[in-house]
Amino acid sequence: MIPSSILSLSWRRIWPPHSWAYFKDLEGKIGFDLDKAKALLKEAGQDKGFEMELMCSAQKVAGTADLAQIMQADLKKIGITAKVADLEPAQYDSRTNKGDIVVMTHTYGRGSRDPGTTLTGAKSWYTEAEGGWTHFESAEYTKAKADLNSTIDREKRQALCRRIQGIALDECFTIPVAESPRPWIYANYVKGFGYNMDSSPFVADFWLDK
Repeated sequence: MIPSSILSLSWRRIWPPHSWAYFKDLEGKIGFDLDKAKALLKEAGQDKGFEMELMCSAQKVAGTADLAQIMQADLKKIGITAKVADLEPAQYDSRTNKGDIVVMTHTYGRGSRDPGTTLTGAKSWYTEAEGGWTHFESAEYTKAKADLNSTIDREKRQALCRRIQGIALDECFTIPVAESPRPWIYANYVKGFGYNMDSSPFVADFWLDK
């Protein structure tokens, strides 16, 4: 596993600050630390470095190729040669759905919905048994997710969300590094524009004042 500390953007969080599952003290808990990254590589017997593929798709999601280049530059500092593979969307989707990846940049949605929905709707957070990309498995993580979606007690759910993020920090099978807001650009004669918590527009409400 590539140590997350090599990333120039620190591990942030699964859920955004406006979510009740957000914990400020976990923000950036794993940051940029080249010395630690080198030490972990040496511990793993990889201190001489190696080559790896870093998959992305600029056509599918804007910014993911830019992030791949940042990661590539950071990896080079500790002797890892990352070859960026900027794939066309169909090939990218085919490979991710099969779990045919080493490291990839991607985005996930549902972060603004109920925390339980994020974990059951965004494949970034699936286990291998659920069809996840990363082949990650953890009985503790699976149970925490199930418990989160089996109670409406907010206090219990917050504690479970914190535990889930703790597991994600320890295992780093998915590493959130930055938010990816979705912008909308439209003419001033477009009226009735609205969108839901996933930033999907309510197109049935649009009308043109022209």
